[in-house]
Amino acid sequence: HHLSNLSRLSHLDLHDNPELMINISANWIPPFRLFSISLRSCKNPAFPEWLLTRGNLYDIDISSAGISDTIPSSFWNPLWSNLQHLNLSNNKIHGPLPNLPPKTMTNQAIIAYTG
Repeated sequence: HHLSNLSRLSHLDLHDNPELMINISANWIPPFRLFSISLRSCKNPAFPEWLLTRGNLYDIDISSAGISDTIPSSFWNPLWSNLQHLNLSNNKIHGPLPNLPPKTMTNQAIIAYTG
């Protein structure tokens, strides 16, 4: 992986690169802890499960990424402690949404779901 040697990476912004295909194994564990990630408009046909391995994210934008997948239920539980902004819009994400804790009412969440 091109990101394997970036152990101090805390913010990853690759948005608006429609020709960029994000193809990372679901089993990959990144050597860094991200605080924010933007993969908006990058090609990513599956939900990036490697995001689950490193908490502390407060800003996630994976909108318009061509994701056609279900978000694993394990994504939601550790996520809400720090999350301030979540944008999953303009994808084909389906499946149940969890009951969101009251704290998330102050957070911005843009979630377009089918199913």
